[in-house]
Amino acid sequence: MKKIIRYNLEIFTGIMLLFCLITMLLWKDMSLVRKLAAGFMLLYVMHEWEEGRFPGGFYDLFFGRVGAEVKGDPYEMHVPAAVMIIIFTLLPWIFNRVYLLIVPPIGLSLFEGFIHTFGIKLMKTNKPYTPGMVTAWMMFAFAIYSIKVLPPLGAKTWLLGIVLLMVEFFSMQRTFIHLAGYSYRELIPLAKKNVLGIK
Repeated sequence: MKKIIRYNLEIFTGIMLLFCLITMLLWKDMSLVRKLAAGFMLLYVMHEWEEGRFPGGFYDLFFGRVGAEVKGDPYEMHVPAAVMIIIFTLLPWIFNRVYLLIVPPIGLSLFEGFIHTFGIKLMKTNKPYTPGMVTAWMMFAFAIYSIKVLPPLGAKTWLLGIVLLMVEFFSMQRTFIHLAGYSYRELIPLAKKNVLGIK
């Protein structure tokens, strides 16, 4: 188990790239949703490496700005995000006729593009960059492209998809914060004080 946690990013990468390879080899027989899901898989792999390893440091940037010291294992802290992304991208790939399932990766990509850009000001970085921002922009652009090429999904589908995204994202975030050694009750006051300037 310790080795799985230690190399969870590499395992995550292997799983994602395997499905990308299958999609490429069977490209002509792949549905639009599967092609899009594979595109998100590739972009999320690139994003996780940029955010966590090359150049990495997004966790340090976040907790440093909040004014909290990371108490957990950084490798273990990445597991919830890896699991969430695998679920978000594998479900639409497997159940490719259920258009609802492609909404969460689209929504998450739009959010990532926004938060990494807004994070420059929020985190008061010394340069106009946050770890993961370049690939976050690529994900944002691919999400816009996905919306354009998909058939009209309808308001109910988008609403349910966003609800699924929020439930899974906040569950992941809560687990992530717990693994970092904190709870929302501890971090929210620090964020208000050190990030938003609210006492």
